[in-house]
Amino acid sequence: MSDRVEDLAAWVFIAAALLLVVVAGGVGGGVHRDGLARAATESVQRHRVPAEVLADQRAAGSRMRSATARWAGPDGVPITGRITLDPALPAGRAGALVRPPLVEPGRHVPIWVDGEGRPTRPPATAAQAAQAGVIAAVALVLAGLTVLGGGWLGVRALVARSNDRHWEREWARVGPRWSRRVH
Repeated sequence: MSDRVEDLAAWVFIAAALLLVVVAGGVGGGVHRDGLARAATESVQRHRVPAEVLADQRAAGSRMRSATARWAGPDGVPITGRITLDPALPAGRAGALVRPPLVEPGRHVPIWVDGEGRPTRPPATAAQAAQAGVIAAVALVLAGLTVLGGGWLGVRALVARSNDRHWEREWARVGPRWSRRVH
């Protein structure tokens, strides 16, 4: 009987795992579609403009650098504000930061701005949307398989406990006759 229970549980868990893969594919596809829509929207709303660096600041121990810069707003009126420059990059075995050189005042650097002329991140890309979809699908599969694996181990433990009790009862009945000892 326990073999049948274990076999049935195995088939149920296999079917659930296959369903999990299908659901994860759907979720990953949905995340990818949403990311593509966001990328399309952001690429229309955000624009790359040149900004003239007025002063480059470097914070000690910080990975990010900022600068005071001036750029043209959507209506052509100059805007002055703080922008983020390329971060320091880790290098070498010790993980020391390699800092890009200071940007001299008067130099132009490209920045991304929103529809109101405020500095913002670059628009999302199709590659980022695909990456988010894959990550969502893989995370869902891993989480689901963890739950299913725990369930399978639970079924195996219950079946083993049932088998142990059955063997104990049988041995209590047959053991004395088989070993010719009276218990």
